[in-house]
Formats: sequence, structure tokens, C-alpha cells
Amino acid sequence: MIRIVCKGRVKPFLLKFKEEAAVRILGLSGSLRSDSSNSRLLALAHKIVGAEWSFFDLASLPYFDPDHQYSEQTPKPVQALRALAAQADRIFICTPEYAHGIPGILKNALEWMFHEGTQKTRVACVVGSSQGENTREQLLEILRTMDFEVEADDIILMKGLRAKLLADGTFKATVDADVFRKFCQHILK
Repeated sequence: MIRIVCKGRVKPFLLKFKEEAAVRILGLSGSLRSDSSNSRLLALAHKIVGAEWSFFDLASLPYFDPDHQYSEQTPKPVQALRALAAQADRIFICTPEYAHGIPGILKNALEWMFHEGTQKTRVACVVGSSQGENTREQLLEILRTMDFEVEADDIILMKGLRAKLLADGTFKATVDADVFRKFCQHILK
């Protein structure tokens, strides 16, 4: 709240502005690797953006089963993921490309997340792998089909990510760090 007091013939008054709530972001890594460069990149995004973040371990999800997608038997981990996604203003995904495509663990999570509570959530993705073009195109198609809000510039490729990162998850080269920082700022708009 901002207080403005005017003296003289005008009576004092209070001017209230709605304080902006912190942007809530759900972070997902498409890699289960213990030393995943994509998971390290997700942690770096958390540091750069400085919003309110939640993270979800995709390894806890069962295989997608349409019989339980909307039933009372929807698995607890799925319910937890959906709740986090529904509360998020943005979903930030960092993922590798496996066998010229989206990792199965990430596709599984997206199938479970397809729910009325998560539709229209804005999604940003970083594809960090040796190539990545196939995963980028697949993510655009899948996310749009599932009614998430995603544009072509909401997904970037960080080719050769593992070689670009230091052990602490920061970039070796300033140019890569700048590209990633600008992308992180872009997703807050």
C-alpha cells in the first residue's frame, strides 16, 4: 500500500495498489539421471528468476493409465502433480532428447497432467541435448494439443548442454549464461 497525503484544501487520502503476488513456477526435469545437466539447469533457473518455485520428481509417477485419469483411483502422486500444476502460473521444463524424441518419463507426466485444472497454464521449456530439434517440435505439438499456453519462442535449444555447464550448474561461457538469463526473464512476461 502506498500512502499519499495531500495538505491544503484537499483532504488526506489513501491510495491502495494491489500488491503483485510472486509468480508461481512448477519446475520439471525430463531426466532421471543422478547428475543431470537439465536438473542443474532447472536449479539455475530457480536462482535467476527468484519466483516462488515448486519441483516435482517425475520418477514417483506410475505409468499413465487412462482408466484412472479421471477416476477416484487417480494415484496420489498424480493428484499431487496436478495440484502443483494447477497452482502454477508457469511450468518450466528442462529436458534432454532421447532417441530423437521426448523422454518417456516427461511424456508420461504430461499425459497425467492433462486435466481441466492445468489447461491454459503457460509453459516454457529448455531442451538441453546434443541435438534437440525433434523434442522441441514434439513438445510444441503435445503442449498445444493439451491446451497449455506455449509459443515457439517459449522453447529454446541449448545444444551440447552437458559440455556448457560447470559442476555447480553455472555456464562456462558468458554468452550461454546471457542467452539463458534472457530466456528466464522472457518467461516471466
